[in-house]
Amino acid sequence: MRITTLVVSIALTTLTGCASIVNGQNQSVSVETRAGGNSVSGANCTLSNNKGTWYVTTPGSTTVNRSYEDLAVRCDKTSMEPGLASVKSATKAMAFGNIIFGGVIGAGIDIGTGAAYDYPTLITVAMGSSSVVGAPQVNPSDSAVPPGPGGPPIPNQGTSAAIAQPVSTTATAPQNVGSAQPGAALAPAPLPAGIVQLPRQPAPPPPPKPIGVDSYSAERLARQAGCNIDPAATLIAKGPGYESFSVQCTNSDVLMIRCESGNCRELK
Repeated sequence: MRITTLVVSIALTTLTGCASIVNGQNQSVSVETRAGGNSVSGANCTLSNNKGTWYVTTPGSTTVNRSYEDLAVRCDKTSMEPGLASVKSATKAMAFGNIIFGGVIGAGIDIGTGAAYDYPTLITVAMGSSSVVGAPQVNPSDSAVPPGPGGPPIPNQGTSAAIAQPVSTTATAPQNVGSAQPGAALAPAPLPAGIVQLPRQPAPPPPPKPIGVDSYSAERLARQAGCNIDPAATLIAKGPGYESFSVQCTNSDVLMIRCESGNCRELK
């Protein structure tokens, strides 16, 4: 009876402690501007996503909030055409380990706060053009500390966290391994009394893509240009009297569009 009470107490404490193992909702990024292969200094850049807006003068660095959304970058400098960039984010390797060691609840926390995502540490913006900066590569081998001595314990399958189980001091007779039929499936071991197996819960869906006032006009232009028969325009930048969009084409290209009061044009 004492062992069962102890196991239940440990299990409840462990479940209520489920949390993120991927720390840090913020990330430092560096921005540089170039034109014709030459470095351009003194450009004023605005970086924005659904978490906020940040400013930096090139070449320089700033701290942004991580997010699933693309990071929209616009750089302006006198006597030069502005440079636009849509920066993709990638799921951090540690987020995969969080599903194992932090549970579904921990993974959900990272996705909701943006801590599960990473932007490239260096963003290069070409003045006078629009570009898409790819997400950083993720190495799954860095996702978590391997189980074993010095590493975290392997959680029970089907539970959201590792649950301590009592260790019996009574000697157990060896099982007759040779009696099992070849190819026969082994029945799962029953859980000790007082241990509840929790069902798996899906991670929350990603937030919707941002839209603008001229989203419909941008999608209509993308359809007329043969980019996609059912385009979905994503708002990447917005300012006084204008909006910039990116549209994913069926041939994997990205069409960049700028709209001013309903008049949209393709950015080359």
